[in-house]
Amino acid sequence: MLKNKFVLSITLVLSCVLQIIGFCRAPATYFENGFMIGLDKKDIGFGVATSILPLLITVCFILFFTSGTVENLTHGYGKLLIVRDYSKTLLILKRFLKNCLTIVCIVIFQLLIFLFVNNYLTPVENGMLKAVLMYFLILNALVLMQCFLEMYIPAYIVNIVIFIYCSVSYYLVQMFFHSTVAKLIMFPCLLFGMQNEAVSADNTYYLYLAGAIIINLLLVILCIRKFKKIDIF
Repeated sequence: MLKNKFVLSITLVLSCVLQIIGFCRAPATYFENGFMIGLDKKDIGFGVATSILPLLITVCFILFFTSGTVENLTHGYGKLLIVRDYSKTLLILKRFLKNCLTIVCIVIFQLLIFLFVNNYLTPVENGMLKAVLMYFLILNALVLMQCFLEMYIPAYIVNIVIFIYCSVSYYLVQMFFHSTVAKLIMFPCLLFGMQNEAVSADNTYYLYLAGAIIINLLLVILCIRKFKKIDIF
């Protein structure tokens, strides 16, 4: 397990480096700390699909990093604790907290590594802190969704499904659907400051922020309810 995590950590670092290289090769397309800002809302040309992929590459590897959360609880050390009458609710909440702290560390790392290349990218004047907060909340929601789906289907399929969902959602919102309801339904698009209005100082941002918090809470509740019904034997 430790070896796998080490390999995934190295892969995640490499994905961030590759993302930066891609951004610097097209500085007019991406922005300072571009991993959390996204594409300009006016960018609806033919190349949108290829521009989206570099934005989501680290999301893909983060999903692989947190993959298998439920399996570890039902077949690993968690199984032994449950047999000893350890609370299933407390067990999965502690796992969620661990995943949450992992995401915080990853986001901080992305921020730090991007600081070295910000001068080569299109500047952003406002909303950086707001964008960071939303990026974290939506990323955490995706990991919670990953945990929930893992209770029904194999982890490797879950990763593929979520990555496709992220890619398609962002593409559709970028190209066609711009309403608040559409963005909340296709919430992975809210990873990015251009779509969640963090950089535009629009008050709609706070609606998206509330929606992100509700999505996180709802997924936590769904995960707990399902996990308590799982038969580990």
